[in-house]
Amino acid sequence: MLRLASIIPTRRSATKRRRCRSVYAVECLEERLALSGMAAAGDAIYVWRSPAHGGTPIDIAAAEQLARFAQSEGISRVFYDNYGDGSQNQSSGRQTRETLADILTIFNDAGLQTEALYTDSGHIENVLEYNTSVSEAARFSGIRLNYENSFKGTSPDERREPTTTGDIAFYQDAVQRAGSLPVYASISFHWDEPIQIDGVSRPAFQHIIDVVAGIDVQTAQDSATVIRRLTAEECQYATTHNKTCDITIETADVVRSIGLNDWNTFFEEGPEMMRTSLSEVSTEFPSVAFAYHFYQGSYGSTDEAVSTWTVETQPFTEAEVVLMMALSQSVLLAGGAMLVQRHIARQPL
Repeated sequence: MLRLASIIPTRRSATKRRRCRSVYAVECLEERLALSGMAAAGDAIYVWRSPAHGGTPIDIAAAEQLARFAQSEGISRVFYDNYGDGSQNQSSGRQTRETLADILTIFNDAGLQTEALYTDSGHIENVLEYNTSVSEAARFSGIRLNYENSFKGTSPDERREPTTTGDIAFYQDAVQRAGSLPVYASISFHWDEPIQIDGVSRPAFQHIIDVVAGIDVQTAQDSATVIRRLTAEECQYATTHNKTCDITIETADVVRSIGLNDWNTFFEEGPEMMRTSLSEVSTEFPSVAFAYHFYQGSYGSTDEAVSTWTVETQPFTEAEVVLMMALSQSVLLAGGAMLVQRHIARQPL
């Protein structure tokens, strides 16, 4: 199937294209990554725990299963939603300290680092207090702020992204409050609105990267070519400033669950085609890791309802790729402006 996303050019400005001498900035990223000498941090997996939002409640048995799955998939980090079903505080859904410590110890024993995953910064002090009360093996290694949907556009259809100094101050405040505990940010690929701080105007994503310890860039795409195009500048800037960069990959059935397109997820393609596509990305971006969104939404699920995800699918042949690229060039010439407009208007995850 020919997907529109595979024929949409990068959204970057002409100034940026001239700077890297590449319409997609891929050569620039490769050169900078090689010079930086940075190694990928190891792949990660999102673990949302609220069943109301398709998450997976995690108890001791489930934690052991998750750890085994992560080991089998070469995953070394867990972005752990510190909510869900818990008895300590029913209003917030926080797990008991004892249960949480047991679960994080299981992860640690399996060689996994665990970041506390939140959609706001209101729980930083709770994480710090928790970390001081448990053994080293049971501590969070950092905080991951998945704040992207909290930036409001002026209309329901407008993309959500940081546009003000106050938006950047959100991350500055979080980092200051977290002290020595690293804070990471989940960002969308289009956060390049210029923001002026201390007389200097730069894209929002650069200001955020300057503040935090690292980022993951949410792409919501299933094409290696498009994934590279959409994340090149963010990962280039992060790695050359000694910050980590993950590329977040959607695996859940977002077509059925929230009405997105099949090219917003690898759910239709299945795990084997996903691995094939991501290996292409890794070949060019060796210092970048992947973050899979999300555990048992499909990835790692034993639910028969997601049997589509377990089907062994075959990647496109080389001849099919050549044909699709030729077709895409023809379509782009005929209606490129319309496709770009549609792409910009859609709501990324």
